[in-house]
Amino acid sequence: MGRKSTESSLRIVGQSGALPSLLSRLNFPPTLTFLCCSMLFLALAISLARADEKPSVVTVSGKIISQTLSKKVAPVYPTEARRKGIQGTVRLHILIGTDGKVRKVEVVSGDSHLVRSAIEAVKQWEYKPYLQDAKAVEVDTVCEVSYSLLP
Repeated sequence: MGRKSTESSLRIVGQSGALPSLLSRLNFPPTLTFLCCSMLFLALAISLARADEKPSVVTVSGKIISQTLSKKVAPVYPTEARRKGIQGTVRLHILIGTDGKVRKVEVVSGDSHLVRSAIEAVKQWEYKPYLQDAKAVEVDTVCEVSYSLLP
């Protein structure tokens, strides 16, 4: 096929009903034309379905998911909390993405003087991707950040 006919074929493909027209111009038998169009449509439908898929979200206990923690950033003890002698644990509800990064953090409980520091630390944590049926999934879980003035 020459350059001119290739260019016109490409223009034809961009128009409605173009693929059957192109295949018939290339002397494809009607049965083969139907089969090619059907396979192309099926491949496109599968591709679009996969593009719309949202990752699955599974709930995993904090103890289990903590074993997959690959990067843990220690929180900075807030100066005012230290000065006031405030200690305790901040409990956070987190969503971990398929890439292992913390996507969302919500406070469950904890002293208000410690919460911001805990959130800033946990947002930097990274986990190994959690697999279910050999596919990475998002994880809904809780974590705890403890603050203690004892050495």
